[in-house]
Amino acid sequence: MFDLVPGAASSAPSGLTALSASLLLFAAFTPATGRELFKFDASTGLVTLVADLEAGVDDSTPTSFKACNGRVFFRANDKLLGTDGSSVDDLGLTSSTAEPGRGICVGTQLLFPDGSTLRKSDGAAAGTSAVATFTAKEFAVLGARVFMHDGDQLVSIGTDLVGPPLLLKEIRAGVSDQIQTLSTFGAPPRLFFAANDGISGREPYVSDGTEVGTVQLADLIGGTASSMTTVPPVVVGSTVYFIAAGQLFKSVNGGTPASLFMSPQPPAVLAVAGTKVILRESSTTDTVRAFDDATGMVTLCDAPTVNTPTLSAAAGRVYFVARSPTTGLEEIWVTDGTAGCTQLKDLLAVSSSTSSSSPTRFAAIGNTVFFHALSNATGRELYRTTSPFESVELVKDIRVGSDDGIKIVQPLVVMGSRVFFAADDGTNGV
Repeated sequence: MFDLVPGAASSAPSGLTALSASLLLFAAFTPATGRELFKFDASTGLVTLVADLEAGVDDSTPTSFKACNGRVFFRANDKLLGTDGSSVDDLGLTSSTAEPGRGICVGTQLLFPDGSTLRKSDGAAAGTSAVATFTAKEFAVLGARVFMHDGDQLVSIGTDLVGPPLLLKEIRAGVSDQIQTLSTFGAPPRLFFAANDGISGREPYVSDGTEVGTVQLADLIGGTASSMTTVPPVVVGSTVYFIAAGQLFKSVNGGTPASLFMSPQPPAVLAVAGTKVILRESSTTDTVRAFDDATGMVTLCDAPTVNTPTLSAAAGRVYFVARSPTTGLEEIWVTDGTAGCTQLKDLLAVSSSTSSSSPTRFAAIGNTVFFHALSNATGRELYRTTSPFESVELVKDIRVGSDDGIKIVQPLVVMGSRVFFAADDGTNGV
């Protein structure tokens, strides 16, 4: 699309963030500016420098991007900054620990962590201020309040972000990292999380947003042992599904957890395809199963892998990497949760104990799913699969031949009807 640094040198774009359907903000390097803030305007097809924040060839290194209320917040030169794509505003905060990229957009304001301080900003210096002394690790919005935790205390603040956060529940006084996987589900909405109170171990909790309504759902294995794993839960409608004590459980609208399946091997990851929950075990076979209330638990396939099992949901399907039965290499597979699993293609034609096509970074535009993968002929390039998801096509051999075009494996960013990514054609750098 553009070559910011002519020749083989790289501009190495990173932090690609869609501000609108036509404006993309990112950090990139040029010899004249150093690493600074740039934008791509899809309406004109032009890439331009937004601001040389560290004048001359020195880097300001923009990072931790977050789009909120028509602006992109980021940190550069240890300052919190905001931009509408035309100019950059200094929001009056100097900090090396501010992380707008980990924040949550609440109406017209961004709520974000800054080390042990919780801050907010409406995109102006006068509207940027400290909210409380609190080390926020996760956020969730429930009704008219924002909930967050520091690993021990679960607190909330109104969506106007006025006033100090109110303590909802202290799980284990003075002991951090006791809360995890904060999410919302149900009708009316509820919070779901795992917590360890030091008595029952790490168990499932639910909250309706009130102190009295924040309770342990169950002590699933009794005593001080923990039943909950670090596998993130998934939500289908009003039901949250989670892994605990080697089993798949569900809770409907905060009701008593029901065990759905005792896995022969520890379940490693969950994902959702339509209304079906896809479960992948961690074992020599990595069995993939699907569950819904209508059909119960169904075994889809065995998907042996040599790396950490993963599942990636896109366009109503779940994609994963597993060994090809013909080459023994890791290739891309897909399932819709109803009719087994389909290996889409052997991208690496010859068997090697050290090679794999290693598909990764899935992103969907309508019924087309894009991803990075490696082949013997092309190196690592951009591929796609389109409904009915029975084949894989190379989008383009960006660096012609067996060298990699995709050298920096960053997330694919969807903006409008296009997907953006960084690549090297061998002539113009990354």
